[in-house]
Amino acid sequence: MVDGISSVCSIPIETDQWGIDVATSASQKGWMLPPGLAFITFSKEAWEAHEQSTMPKFYLDVAEYQRYYEIGQPPFTPSLSCMFALETALKRILSEGLESVYQRHVNIGQHTRKNIKELGLDLFPISDDIASNTCTAIKVPKEVDGGALIKELRETHKIVLAGGQSTLSGKIFRIGHMGLTDQEDIDEVVNALSDILPTLYQ
Repeated sequence: MVDGISSVCSIPIETDQWGIDVATSASQKGWMLPPGLAFITFSKEAWEAHEQSTMPKFYLDVAEYQRYYEIGQPPFTPSLSCMFALETALKRILSEGLESVYQRHVNIGQHTRKNIKELGLDLFPISDDIASNTCTAIKVPKEVDGGALIKELRETHKIVLAGGQSTLSGKIFRIGHMGLTDQEDIDEVVNALSDILPTLYQ
């Protein structure tokens, strides 16, 4: 099973060629929609495993969704506004072309990492070879309070960034650059960081 929340519609995911049995995605990332929709793919082998499964299922019974799909409706009330937005987003993606969409994410990923390095900040991971083109993680300098950095960006520049989770809480912060995010958005974030970082060193 592959968590494709931050990758599907942003970077290539070859489910069949890579032997992926189940892949998941969500509307609020590369699909350029508000939160509210989830997407899932099943391989032939995954369907066979599902048929043999004896675990109780109700809301997330994919077979039930498949049965309703065949009659043209979902089993539960969907997020209709997101469904209409999805139609518009798909038209935009198809008009641009998937290869162009993927290259756009490569370009903005490289642009983000280049500008962050020019601020003297370290990336996480360090190597561009394994860096994501949808989200850039940056190490918080040891002399800076990570929580204060996130708060200052939000309150002073109206920019919301994500911090680290679990053992990385306070140690990294993340810049998302997927979907409709463009280089001007990234430049705004970089300029804000350049403005506030000198005030946060202890």
